[in-house]
Amino acid sequence: MNPLVITTSALLIITKLYDCLSTLARIKGVTHESNPFARRLMLRYGIKTTVWLVFVVTIVAVVLSHAFVWWKDSALYQSLYIGIGMFISLVQFAVARANMSDSDNAITRLVRVYLKIIYGKRF
Repeated sequence: MNPLVITTSALLIITKLYDCLSTLARIKGVTHESNPFARRLMLRYGIKTTVWLVFVVTIVAVVLSHAFVWWKDSALYQSLYIGIGMFISLVQFAVARANMSDSDNAITRLVRVYLKIIYGKRF
């Protein structure tokens, strides 16, 4: 198994944990969450439950994806997993960093534009 695949899996989980912890530290109410989908889940299940549920879903997705890449043992799948996984890790880290610093960075500004495109005026 390519060591970069293992590193990618670890980074996906670590950066999601950082994102979850920074979200819990920053959010004092549901209206502080910028993702409308997450906001609806938080209204229904509570902030802490939603954050930890997202973390568990992330772990399951990473484990299943990692297992699939290991099972296929293909350079193409490994490359795709590493590329996409590193991109997601970078975004998760940027969001967590913005949460902790209480200011947007280049990536979180792009995420906000993306959310506005997806959710429109409701965002």
